[in-house]
Amino acid sequence: MPHGAEWTVATLHEHFVSLLEEMDKRNEQRFAAQEKAVDAALSSAKEAVLKAEHSAEERFRNTNEWRQTVESLISGCFPKDEANRVIRTLEEKITTNTAMVTAIAGERRGLHSGWGYAVGFIGLLAAVFFGMQHR
Repeated sequence: MPHGAEWTVATLHEHFVSLLEEMDKRNEQRFAAQEKAVDAALSSAKEAVLKAEHSAEERFRNTNEWRQTVESLISGCFPKDEANRVIRTLEEKITTNTAMVTAIAGERRGLHSGWGYAVGFIGLLAAVFFGMQHR
C-alpha cells in the first residue's frame, strides 16, 4: 500500500492475502530444498550401504581363504598322539642301539685285550724257547 493511503477492509484483505502467498511460496521453496537434501542423503546412504556390503563380502571371502589354508595346514600335520607314539618308538630304538653299541665296544676291547695276551704269551714262549737254546 502506498505511503499515506488509508487502510480499508479490502486493502487489509489484499495485504494479508499477499503475505500468505509469500509465506506459501517460501514454504514450498523450503520443502523443495529439504526434499532435495533428503534425496541426496538417501542416495549417499544407499551408496554407503552398498560399499559396506561389498567390503563385508570381500572380508568373508578372505576369511574363508584363511580358513581353507589353516585347514589344509592342519590336515598335513601329525596328530599329537601319533607324534608321541613315534617319538616313544624312536626312543626305544635309540636305547636298543645304544646298548648294542656298548656291547660291541666291550667285545672289541675284550678282543684287543685277548690279542694283547696272545702276543704276550707268544713272546714269553719265544723268550723261554730261545733262552733254553742258548744255555
